[in-house]
Amino acid sequence: MSSDKPDPNERELGAHQELVTSPLFRLFREYGRPEAKWLTLGLLASLGAHGATLVTPLVLGTTIDAVFTSDPSPYRLPLVPVAWLPTKQTAQFWLSAALVAASLVTTASLTWVRGVAMNVFAYKVLYEIRTDAYERLQRLDMSFFDNTQTGEIMSVLDNDASNLERFLDNALSQSVRIFAIVVGISAAL
Repeated sequence: MSSDKPDPNERELGAHQELVTSPLFRLFREYGRPEAKWLTLGLLASLGAHGATLVTPLVLGTTIDAVFTSDPSPYRLPLVPVAWLPTKQTAQFWLSAALVAASLVTTASLTWVRGVAMNVFAYKVLYEIRTDAYERLQRLDMSFFDNTQTGEIMSVLDNDASNLERFLDNALSQSVRIFAIVVGISAAL
């Protein structure tokens, strides 16, 4: 049955929702600061992993041009002094193979560190948020629940926690990935 009268539950929750601006960032600031070391470690590991990923195509391109073409170009690697580079093609090939292998191992290791650090950060923050929300719900006056359905409150809390989890799991990592790729490719060009 439909009515033109607004639902009192929506009014009650709406009044509280309007008091909070940028809830996702407020939660992130309030609960994320104590766990900032995990976030910092995760972001730095992510930056390093994505930077190491860019080493493979750079080394392969240089190696193909210097070792495998009929008119070889000089074997040069960015940020490596020419005096450190081998002059024989066989040695250049093996150096390239070692650099690619080191790049792949570094990428895998730093990706693992990133995953662990970001998950520890995300789940510690989410645990604190959910614990505080539950404690605050228990302290509310019973009259609040006369006008508001408990399921609706839990739904709002769960949606906010899920949005924060998506932000922590995906948005930050993707931002670092895009930044590392843009900076790395710009430097290589």
